[in-house]
Amino acid sequence: MIQHSKLLLGLGFVVVFMIVIKMDIAFSRCSQNYTLKNEDEKLPSQKINDSIPSDSTTELRGSVSNEVNDGNDSSSSSSKEVKTVFIERKRGFELVPDKCTSKMTDAFDHIYTDNMHWSNVLLRQPGEFYGNASWPSLINPKSSSGAGSDLGKATEISLKIITDTIQKYDIKSMVDIPCGDLNWMMDSYLTDSLPFYLGMDIVKDVIDVNQKRFAHHNNKHFQFWDAAECEIPKFINHDDMSTNEKETAEVAKPFDLIHVRDVVQHLPLDKGVGLFCNVFKSGAKYLITTTYPSVTINENIDSGAWYKNNLKLSPFSFPDGESCEATHAKIEDDHTCVFDLKKPWVQDFISKKCSS
Repeated sequence: MIQHSKLLLGLGFVVVFMIVIKMDIAFSRCSQNYTLKNEDEKLPSQKINDSIPSDSTTELRGSVSNEVNDGNDSSSSSSKEVKTVFIERKRGFELVPDKCTSKMTDAFDHIYTDNMHWSNVLLRQPGEFYGNASWPSLINPKSSSGAGSDLGKATEISLKIITDTIQKYDIKSMVDIPCGDLNWMMDSYLTDSLPFYLGMDIVKDVIDVNQKRFAHHNNKHFQFWDAAECEIPKFINHDDMSTNEKETAEVAKPFDLIHVRDVVQHLPLDKGVGLFCNVFKSGAKYLITTTYPSVTINENIDSGAWYKNNLKLSPFSFPDGESCEATHAKIEDDHTCVFDLKKPWVQDFISKKCSS
């Protein structure tokens, strides 16, 4: 009787052991089948902006399992090789087009290399814009771009007009032509914190300095650009997930605001008209620019020379702006005006004065 009981107990252990083994095999197969089945489910990689580190552009999309059969009968278990699949996407801002192919000119280089012309301050390097907590501050209020860009009376009204425009029209993006050495533009929280600021200049050296100086600012970009010859770019914000990612990647948006200060007066008349043609055709919403309302004729000059331009006169023939204000009355008689580029006169300008 005792031997019979032991035999039954042994058989019971064997049955339980076999059930446990079968459950373990089934669980293992379920776990393997949970991974993705098809290599085709990988998403294609995209080219990355060279200026963005690759580790900031990588996204984990899932796992892919490749089934490997050992060649035995169909009942044999298959081994699974699990691969982690990554895709890469662009980050930050992208300009469209991303470069100006105009032949580089040196008509304005002397501003930064010859301290006897417009300024007595040579082009500063990035570290020279800091005062290292000294008092009185060692920061030079004078600009390498000329006296019109010095801090104080020369620029405080200009900056106020820009910040007022940012607030009034909810400006989120801005092109600055020419940006110069950026001596005064970022002396306000509203300009410094704009979601996207693009500074353009025809002098390569000043662009190089600005790129180094603001390399750690994700919202600022600087580009050599001849705005009189090359179209004003639009931009894509690859970090904007407010719309479908595919749609965002395909749509380039115009800038909200273009700032053109003290540049038309240094260009031949046809170049000045060409600059405004590029501004208007860009699709930007607003323009801030300078003019001399007391002048009775616009003189033609060589690039880099100077005259007082009146935008209400031929060949520009602008209407009144939304607002105009004396830029620095104690220095010279120019005004800074804000124009709404959504109004019909802009398209009329393009049709009459701009080539297709």
